[in-house]
Amino acid sequence: MSRGFVLDSGALVGLERVPSRRRLDALIEGLDQHGQLIISAGALAEVWRGSGRQAALALLLRRPATHVVEITTPVAKAIGTFLGRHPDGDDIVDAHVVMLAREYDLAVITSDAGDLLRLNPKLPYVSI
Repeated sequence: MSRGFVLDSGALVGLERVPSRRRLDALIEGLDQHGQLIISAGALAEVWRGSGRQAALALLLRRPATHVVEITTPVAKAIGTFLGRHPDGDDIVDAHVVMLAREYDLAVITSDAGDLLRLNPKLPYVSI
């Protein structure tokens, strides 16, 4: 059983696609009773369209152990500093996802680990 995951934008999009959704459902069902799902507010902004077609995402956001982490001024500064140390990284959301994975000591669920691994080659992840 897992303690939780950080979900990137690709994982959130995957909630609406049948093959990815099945994999995500299995991962979420495999969480222990205290399992968390952590989402960067930036990742949510990248995918949220406010339409009825995002019912699965809306349900996930209502889950008690789902936490959307805001990008406050201190977090924005930390992201900028982090990206300053990674010259090939320029995506704020990817940087925040990697930072959240480190902070919470969780693997990232992603559909494309390439950009994340450029920021942290040892990042634990689950591909959907």
